[in-house]
Amino acid sequence: MAENNDLREKIIDEIKRIAKEQNLATMPRSKFKKNTDISDWQIYKVFESWNEAVAAAGLQPDLSKEHKSNNELFEELLRVCEGINTIPTRMEFERVSKFSASTYTKKRWGTWENVLIKFKDWLKANQSKFLSQLPENKNLHTLVKATDQKRNFVWKSKKRIVYGPLLDFRGLRHEPVN
Repeated sequence: MAENNDLREKIIDEIKRIAKEQNLATMPRSKFKKNTDISDWQIYKVFESWNEAVAAAGLQPDLSKEHKSNNELFEELLRVCEGINTIPTRMEFERVSKFSASTYTKKRWGTWENVLIKFKDWLKANQSKFLSQLPENKNLHTLVKATDQKRNFVWKSKKRIVYGPLLDFRGLRHEPVN
């Protein structure tokens, strides 16, 4: 038990030392790992999470990667809509939002179309002027395609594979074509 307390104090002291040297208000784990020989295993032996270790050292934990509620995500999408005064494409959203579009697609609803369907449901409960800009769910696919084409964000794939001349070099059967 005393060994765990010593390790705990060592980790806290190291976090404080690195934060002071680099003048940081919070301590990213990557910076800590670059500047110390303390392993993740040792950290998680005495702390439940990295943010708990940072808070124990008297620094502000980094909460940017904390799980966001659907309400927070849709409020951000509404903020972006109000900023550009229309429903954004995924690329427009990426440029303006403080959250990544992949937070919406990969981690929650799959496609941007599904995000807009869920956003429409959320708007119905919150009465927004943008509700009228979203068509019925079955026609939402056409909105996504139309806005992408209108804003020139769609790259058409040729759907053909082009091979260079036969090379038959180990691991490379054909010459590159680009």
